[in-house]
Amino acid sequence: MYNDAWYQYVEQLHAYMKKQDKLIQNLERRLAELEAKQQSSPSNTTIEKLEYHFDQLKIDRMDGTLHIGFSPEDLGNMDDVSIPLQQRQTKNQPHPMVQRLENYVSQTCPSFLDQLAKEAGQPIDDEKKNLLIEDIKKQLTERIAFYQKEAMHKQIAESQQEEFIFSRIRDEINYGLREYFKNKE
Repeated sequence: MYNDAWYQYVEQLHAYMKKQDKLIQNLERRLAELEAKQQSSPSNTTIEKLEYHFDQLKIDRMDGTLHIGFSPEDLGNMDDVSIPLQQRQTKNQPHPMVQRLENYVSQTCPSFLDQLAKEAGQPIDDEKKNLLIEDIKKQLTERIAFYQKEAMHKQIAESQQEEFIFSRIRDEINYGLREYFKNKE
């Protein structure tokens, strides 16, 4: 009885191995056919024309016309995309708070930078101060927009929004300058 079970097991194992061997031979044959077919036929991929659409092109400010990748004869076939004149003018007008913050930065930051440099024991020259101040001024419009959204999200009364935004940006400037000297050590 023991021999019969062992014999059956070996027979099943042999049948399974034969089946696997046939499967492997079949796969090898198909692989060889595909390789031969791929080598005999040339590539069917041909690129006739490339078209570019600059949907993601970001232009912050544009006075005039910008043509990218066009020859002079292509300019006649272009779609005209114009920004209404009124919208253009509002883009160039700075936010009223920008002037207030620029005054704060120009009047307060030089002495604050001197104080921070003295506390950190790191001298700072006028050129470096001016670079930092100009960098801060360049970011004001973006920061105002950020804090306007925050004020709306927090549902701050319109009469209090200007002071909220000013104080947040003032604190951010002071914190940023302190961190600048801390990380400079």
